Amino acid sequence: MERTYYDFRRARLTPPVGSRVSLDEARLLFISACRLITVLPGVALVGQKPCAEPLLADAEIYIVSHSTDADAQVIIAGGDEEGITELFITGPRGIVDIDADFEERRTIGQADFQFDSTEPSLKELKRAYRAGRYKFSATTTDGCTRSTALSLSYQLLPAPVILFPGEGSTGVPTAGFTATWQAIAGAEAVRVQVEVEETAAAIAVDLPGDATSFHVPGDFLQPRVLYTMDVIGIAEKGQSNRRGCAVHDGAVGIPVRPT
Repeated sequence: MERTYYDFRRARLTPPVGSRVSLDEARLLFISACRLITVLPGVALVGQKPCAEPLLADAEIYIVSHSTDADAQVIIAGGDEEGITELFITGPRGIVDIDADFEERRTIGQADFQFDSTEPSLKELKRAYRAGRYKFSATTTDGCTRSTALSLSYQLLPAPVILFPGEGSTGVPTAGFTATWQAIAGAEAVRVQVEVEETAAAIAVDLPGDATSFHVPGDFLQPRVLYTMDVIGIAEKGQSNRRGCAVHDGAVGIPVRPT
């Protein structure tokens, strides 16, 4: 039986009074704002047919928690070498969280996509992006669809504890220094990033999860330049917790001569 509804982005489905809609059918009815849609049982809403390889293999969704600033964000990313023309991501409450059409959709499409939320408090983020399963459905330039379902979890790693340099440290040598931190329980990897505050030029390295030190080379450091250093613990599913400090050749706002 054919069913036609009006429906709104990030709004719950309200079927006509007296109608009966299965969960599978209801899932297809969450679509972008004010689009009139018609659902036929057994017909995919997005795309014309499943691709020969139906799995959207490169998709990911994870939380980045910033312990220094007490905020967090969700990262949603993925891609397909065939090129994606349209993307739907449906959250655990049956609401379309992302509905994206890409330019040049008929010929080229997008090889990669990434959506970064703003950085509210972790409490606010949990309300906006509920923990649970998120369903991805992507239409390729061939007109077929690839899909997957991924879990978003708020089981975060403990915040890294940086031993050296500390916030506002002085006397950090521009000839290079060794950053150290306490071991991060449960980390699959540790990412260390040192960034020039003014220009955002940075060096970053991914280390094994049990790493507790990294030597920052002197070639990157200049006198009287403000730097920030982040140590990020990364869990197996991509969740991460970040701890940062600011150094100006070793100190915030205080020029330090090279040593």
